[in-house]
Amino acid sequence: MNIEIQTEIFRELLEKESLLKNNFKFQILRSETQDILVKIKELRDYGHYKSWGILNSWRIKKDDITTVDQVTVVINCIWKEVSDECKINL
Repeated sequence: MNIEIQTEIFRELLEKESLLKNNFKFQILRSETQDILVKIKELRDYGHYKSWGILNSWRIKKDDITTVDQVTVVINCIWKEVSDECKINL
């Protein structure tokens, strides 16, 4: 996966993250195999402390995307799997 594709993945994910409610965030990681790992996390309040809990995760394999045009399709598939309770009502 080239740098242009990786950059576009991060850009589109950050754009989608702006549509999440405040207590939800994406964690975006690149594995040692150059796959992109995406987790959606919720900030949970346990009274005396807060902690991030993982709600769902996805792996974008480096060989699955070969062009920048494919990035939007993959990100939209991920976005569809994000629960409506996480999203801002627009």
